[in-house]
Amino acid sequence: MSLGHSTVVCVGLLLVSFYHSANAAGNKASNSGTTTGSGKCSQLPNVLSSTNTYKIKELMTSNPWYGYLTYNSDTRTAQDPSELNVVNYYISYWKSSEPTRSQPSELMYQQKRKYVNGSCAYLLEVAQFTTDGRQFGPYLQTNGSGQITDDGYDASFIWSTDQKTYIMFFWCAKHDWTSGNCASTHIYVYTKANPNDISKSQQDSINNAVNSVLKPYCLDTGKFAKYKWDKNLPECPPLPVSKRPDCFQHYENAFITLIEM
Repeated sequence: MSLGHSTVVCVGLLLVSFYHSANAAGNKASNSGTTTGSGKCSQLPNVLSSTNTYKIKELMTSNPWYGYLTYNSDTRTAQDPSELNVVNYYISYWKSSEPTRSQPSELMYQQKRKYVNGSCAYLLEVAQFTTDGRQFGPYLQTNGSGQITDDGYDASFIWSTDQKTYIMFFWCAKHDWTSGNCASTHIYVYTKANPNDISKSQQDSINNAVNSVLKPYCLDTGKFAKYKWDKNLPECPPLPVSKRPDCFQHYENAFITLIEM
C-alpha cells in the first residue's frame, strides 16, 4: 500500500477499524490455547481472557513507560526486525476529552517515541481500553516532520502487571481460528523506570513475575530481546499537535463513532 496520500491511509485505517470493532466482541470467545504433543507446553491462544479489573486511567496515564523487553514468535530470534535499530523507546498515554458513553472502558491516546536509525519516530494511536485490559484502535507512525511511515491496527491485551513497576502486553498479530492458537505472537514488557536505572534485584523481580506468567507456554525472559537505551541521546520530544498528520483527527472521530454504535 502506498502511503503517499494521507487520504488513502485514512480511509484504509477507518475500514480496518470498522472490521476489528465489529468483530471484537465475537472474538473474545476464543479458547485458552491447546497443548503440544508432549502435553507440557500450552500454545498461546488467539485471544487471552482475564478476570482482572484495572483502573485504566490511573494505570496508563502514570507516564512515561519505558521499553524493556520484546518477543516476536515469527523471527525465532525474539527481536522484531522492525525494532532492530530502535533506541530509547518511550510510551505515553493520556485521557481523551471524548468519553465513551455506552462501553465500560476508557478512550486513551497513545504516543510512542523512539529513535529509529538515529532519528525520532512516533506512533500515534487512539485506543479503547476495556476494564479487563483489552486495547484496540488504529495507529499511524510518523517521522519528526509528521510524514506517515506506517499504519495499522492494534489489538493488544494487558497480560500481566503489578501496576507499579512493570506492564506486559500480548498481541496476536495473526489469528488461526481453526486451531484457536495464535500464529504470530508479539509480547512487550514496559517498566516504570528507565531500564538503565533499574537495579539487578529489581530486574530479577520483574523477570520472575513475567516468567511465572510465561511458564505454561515454555517461554521465559531469556528468550526475549532487550530494548536498547543510550543515555547520550536526548529524549525525543512529544510530537507537536501541529505536526500530526491531518487525518489523525478524522480517524479519531470516526473511531469514536464506530465504538459507540
